[in-house]
Amino acid sequence: MANATVNFLRSEGMNLSKRIDLNRELVNHPISTFFFRAGQKIESNPAINKGDVLIVDRSWNLAQGNKVIFSTEDNLYFGQMHKEHGKLYVKRGDKTIPVTDGVEIWGAVTYVIHKA
Repeated sequence: MANATVNFLRSEGMNLSKRIDLNRELVNHPISTFFFRAGQKIESNPAINKGDVLIVDRSWNLAQGNKVIFSTEDNLYFGQMHKEHGKLYVKRGDKTIPVTDGVEIWGAVTYVIHKA
């Protein structure tokens, strides 16, 4: 097995002794932020694998193209917001689902944490 050396660059004014608080860095709205673990690889987004952690903010201002968690019939799904002719849709793979009474946008996916 080959040995590998990793060098961390030290820039002027960089404080290496300060710990990074992931809650402070990744959670903008603590009361409305939830963590989900992907139960399977998300085919509509190859960047999300089984076991990845999705950080979801329910108070996020939704916009065109946002990655979202939405619900239909008590199930949660991953999709992408889409607006066309003044109506909201969620794209999930090759399906375009209108946001109606049976579909609720649960929250915006703000970060995805991958296992190395």
